[in-house]
Amino acid sequence: ALLEDTFERAKEYDEPIVVHVVTEKGKGYRPAIDDEVDKLHGVGQFDVATGQPLRSELKLTDVVG
Repeated sequence: ALLEDTFERAKEYDEPIVVHVVTEKGKGYRPAIDDEVDKLHGVGQFDVATGQPLRSELKLTDVVG
């Protein structure tokens, strides 16, 4: 609700305005919270219940070393 109110207030200005929003990835999803590296951001398909990948994907470092 606070973000919606902020956007409504921003629309009232007759000039460009910046609304800076700080987000927290993985909020409420335990596998994402536990993933310290990237919070499950930008991953392939995975099992929602476990957070584990559905298949092992080849990585660039596996190919080029």
